[in-house]
Amino acid sequence: MKRRAGSVAAGLVVGLLALGWVAGAATAAERAKVKIAMDWIIGGRHAPWFVAAEKGFYAEEGLDVEVLRGFGNAATVQRVVSGEVQFAYTDFSTSILARAEGNKVKTIAMILGRNPQTFFSLKKTGITKPKDLEGRTIVSNAGSAAPKLFPVLAEINGVDATRVKWVTVEPAAKASMLISGSADVVEYFLMQRPLLEREGAKLGGINTMHWADHGFQLYSNGVVAMEDYLAKNGDPVRRFLRASMKGFQRTFDDPNEAVTILRKSHPTLDPEVTRVEIDILKTLVLTDDAKTHGIGYMDEAKVKTARDIMAKIYGLKSPVQTSDLYTNEYLPRK
Repeated sequence: MKRRAGSVAAGLVVGLLALGWVAGAATAAERAKVKIAMDWIIGGRHAPWFVAAEKGFYAEEGLDVEVLRGFGNAATVQRVVSGEVQFAYTDFSTSILARAEGNKVKTIAMILGRNPQTFFSLKKTGITKPKDLEGRTIVSNAGSAAPKLFPVLAEINGVDATRVKWVTVEPAAKASMLISGSADVVEYFLMQRPLLEREGAKLGGINTMHWADHGFQLYSNGVVAMEDYLAKNGDPVRRFLRASMKGFQRTFDDPNEAVTILRKSHPTLDPEVTRVEIDILKTLVLTDDAKTHGIGYMDEAKVKTARDIMAKIYGLKSPVQTSDLYTNEYLPRK
């Protein structure tokens, strides 16, 4: 009798496995394959996507997700426009411009609700506030939105933007120019701070001028997809975002684990720097809106402000409707 019961149970398990009904039974080949392109070289700021994969959050949702490094926001948007990837992690300002150019991209989750744009300078320069930038040279790189957005920061803080000179160099050259003293100021995302602080320590330290601390409240990086893809794949998009948001929460709950996970695929990353990057990421993601509505939520008024700023800066004659720029429809419900 026991043998027969055991045989029945074994047969039932085999049947369930065949149907994919046992948790974790689905093979990678059975999962829907999707790709997401990051904005730049993989670093601590990107850990949540790898955590979501490593902890099986994507697999639980029937997805096989590949996370790809980026080559700048403009290039990242083009990868989703071309269909190379299903999702792009890119700057909201860049996606607004892409939409204005006729590309039907839409932001479906705002990740960096607090803008990370930052100016760094050596302490010995005495540059601590926006007004100190007058008469100085700021080093940027091709594709950066900072030179275009700077007049907004300048206006907020009473800075004469015409008295600030911008120089464009290769991205890899910015840090060395700052440390060597050949640049007064360099612009980066805030997450670059731990690396620059390490390099600048022997020179007396680094000043950090985070734009958000000086009134600049523009949305930054979010998840973007094409409208036609969203229309045909609503359910997998919801599952992708649900798993991704779990990855972010898990990263913030256990950042040391996140560092370990990320370094499995990117072993050259410095563990201490990566850990600090995650701490910084947390402050940019967990805004009041994110705490109230969940990570990814976008506010209509803030979207309109961003749209209007971009229309003014770039002279957009026919600014797109805010409803064309974003949606909260696919986010997990709190």
